Amino acid sequence: LLTIWAVNAMKWADVGVATDETTFALVQKDSDEARGKRLCTSGQIVQIATHKDAGKYYDGLLMNGGEHIFRYLAVGSSGSLVGESWARICGVVVGKYDYANSMGGVGHAVALVGMFDLPENRARK
Repeated sequence: LLTIWAVNAMKWADVGVATDETTFALVQKDSDEARGKRLCTSGQIVQIATHKDAGKYYDGLLMNGGEHIFRYLAVGSSGSLVGESWARICGVVVGKYDYANSMGGVGHAVALVGMFDLPENRARK
């Protein structure tokens, strides 16, 4: 539901914070406590795909410099970002995202709904 709202109404001020309200580690420790808090991270886009089922948004994975994975649903513009691009994203934590990794185990990511830090998203009204 947050993504559906965000497609039409989210503004950069809703997610772009000067100081993160939580961390990857705190989300992993207690995702219920971290839900609804905002954070920003930078890294390399691992996956990105466009969806148009509830309005246009982007679904994907981003790996930050600490090798933490973030699963994002991003609204607004993605500019020219593609897989392997470096990007900064800010969003609202919606929980943890667990996935099967290539080593046969389970990886853990933070799931967020937000926006890429791009001029057109900062100007979004």
